[in-house]
Amino acid sequence: MDRLPGELLLYILSHLNFKDKLQCNLVSQEWHTRLKQTILYQGLLFRNPYHLHQAIDFFTDTPFRETVHRLDMSLCELPVATFMNLSLVFPRLKYLHIADFDPKFKAPRRPLEIEAAILSSLERSVQRWEYLEGIVERSGSYPIIMSFLKAPEPVYLTSINITYNKRHGSIGKYQHNLRSLIKLTKNAPWLEQFCARFTFVSLLDFEELHQNCPKLHTISVTTHVCDSTTGLDKWFDSEADLNHFLPYHRSNIDGTPVKKTAQSLRHLKIKLAKSFMSVRETEMTMVTINNWLQYIGLKYPNLASFDMHKISNGLEGMQAPEKQFEQQISFALSQMTSLEMLNSNLVPLSTNVVQSIPNVAGDFRQCTLYSFKHYTIQKQLERMQSLNNLNKLTVLHIISNKNNKQRAPLKFSLLESFSNLTQLTFTSQVNNCKKQISDIFANTPHLEALTLSSVCPVALNEPLCMANNKLKVLQIRRFNFFEPSDWFDLNLALKKDILPFCPMLRRFDFSTVRAEYRSDVSFLLALDFRNNHHLQKVNINLLASTSYRIDGQKADIALCPFAVYPFLPKGFSEYTACTLIDLPHPVSFNKDMIE
Repeated sequence: MDRLPGELLLYILSHLNFKDKLQCNLVSQEWHTRLKQTILYQGLLFRNPYHLHQAIDFFTDTPFRETVHRLDMSLCELPVATFMNLSLVFPRLKYLHIADFDPKFKAPRRPLEIEAAILSSLERSVQRWEYLEGIVERSGSYPIIMSFLKAPEPVYLTSINITYNKRHGSIGKYQHNLRSLIKLTKNAPWLEQFCARFTFVSLLDFEELHQNCPKLHTISVTTHVCDSTTGLDKWFDSEADLNHFLPYHRSNIDGTPVKKTAQSLRHLKIKLAKSFMSVRETEMTMVTINNWLQYIGLKYPNLASFDMHKISNGLEGMQAPEKQFEQQISFALSQMTSLEMLNSNLVPLSTNVVQSIPNVAGDFRQCTLYSFKHYTIQKQLERMQSLNNLNKLTVLHIISNKNNKQRAPLKFSLLESFSNLTQLTFTSQVNNCKKQISDIFANTPHLEALTLSSVCPVALNEPLCMANNKLKVLQIRRFNFFEPSDWFDLNLALKKDILPFCPMLRRFDFSTVRAEYRSDVSFLLALDFRNNHHLQKVNINLLASTSYRIDGQKADIALCPFAVYPFLPKGFSEYTACTLIDLPHPVSFNKDMIE
């Protein structure tokens, strides 16, 4: 192998999996060198500051430093002097993930002249990265992104991802920093993705962002709602900061005219967090959301995915009339002629909302349904029958939340209309939700991936459909049932209602919620995959606590309350197929219990 031409070595290398590459690495010095030059050090992740310092020392004196393209040090802090050398240690870095870095944080007080000199040196060191394309930063002032954007020439930055960390200052200070960052994006004309979490974003910010970055195709924000015009001064360090904030605040309340449509934007995600002024929403909150929907409809005609929803533990007052945003969201959707994905819990999918989705070309392929207090999932599935090109929908997410007061059973027979459905996710936030999965199989003949979250499968009746299905991926997540009878129902359903009819199954995932289990109660997960000959991967994640409580007293668990045993297809290695994650105690295996 050492005599092969370099081009041929690289060609062969590109067609091998990682395990085979390691085997070649052991027998050939040439392969070993090629691995280090091309693959081994491309992405580095550090969770320990000591290991990060070791890596910096190692790469300082090796030619392999130029192969490092990704660096994730989000769990480590570096002194500012050390950070200034990173652009020399990793000169060809393309993606940087950093958190809680602040040149002033945890530093002794220094004269203003020295502070200015340090910040100037930091800017020059960051601007040495010529190939940097994406930065993820969690802080209050984003010193790295800001320094990079202050370069004398336009930078080829395509992705900005920021998360506000409150320990760096007040909300008012943060608003000022965000405004400064958006102004600096004028120096990043190739920016394609902008993500900001836990901030206050206004419609004026959107206008300026699109003016500075005409190639922007993805925006994702988690924004607080400011629903008051009084008492704002307490959130700001100075009157100047407050006066700077007010025009942006008013743009949400009064609306902002659209100067020019953003033709390039394809993906928009907006999460509405609670107001930093009050817990419950006010009329001003509704006005703000209405203005946003009006703006979105006029600004983004080419959206492919539209995701706008309230964080469940945020705006508590948004239960009253469930159709309060129906007219505005219907208008916005009617303008999106290329829409492919919709996820919104602002309103239920009523007849008006469904019929407002153009879907003339049949591009609409993914939808999320939320249950409402007086508008059930069942009713929304019925309304979706009027959707243009319904047979083109391939992905459906159903979320039955605690607002659902009408506990009528969901009729999976309505899924028959979605004739080409390949992926289905069913999430329940209702206690003790149990479903017979063969009812789903009977109405979704093309289903390839099924995900159940906080749902217990049962086998109450004979399976409706005895024919084999095309399911390839089955995931049972957040299994939050704690009675032995529930686990009996689960095992019986897997044995008689699910696995026998999934011969094409390739992957099975199972996970519980973290809870305190009594040591005198054991739970068995019985998995019989002997007829699933295409099985490739099994992940079992049992989140068990190491202790439990009786009358407020904490006691240790001597043995893990879980027992898992998978019967695997012939010729299939148990160790490569089954992964047990996060078990605090040894797991007992008992074949007799399964039989």
